[in-house]
Amino acid sequence: MSQAPTPTSAPLVPIAPRRRRPIALAVLSGLGGLILGVGLTIVVGHAIIRNFIRHPEKVPERVINRVKHELNLTPEQTAQIAPIIKLHLDAIWKLRQDDQPRVHEQLDLLEQEVDPILTPPQREKWHHHMERFKEMPPHFF
Repeated sequence: MSQAPTPTSAPLVPIAPRRRRPIALAVLSGLGGLILGVGLTIVVGHAIIRNFIRHPEKVPERVINRVKHELNLTPEQTAQIAPIIKLHLDAIWKLRQDDQPRVHEQLDLLEQEVDPILTPPQREKWHHHMERFKEMPPHFF
């Protein structure tokens, strides 16, 4: 009875020192690119959001352009739809602005009710966060 030959595993051979450096450089280069890419994405994304917040009057035009491209509208369709979109988005913006005082009233109540529960250092941070939150444009809450 003959036994089938069993494959033998080759012993692990350490990577030669002269090969480690290029591998390390490749790994570091990849990690550097990853970090740079994530960082740039955050910076650019933040700039886009900040621009959106600072210029809400440009929102209707952005929506019109997006609808025009996504639906492949003809110039005639765009001309008919654009004033409709602008009218309703302006109305929505006005509603949000009209409700802003009531939103701030609720935020003030929230701030006052949480305040006595906190320690002085927590209270200081809490008030700081609430002030920043109250400064946000209406479309964020």
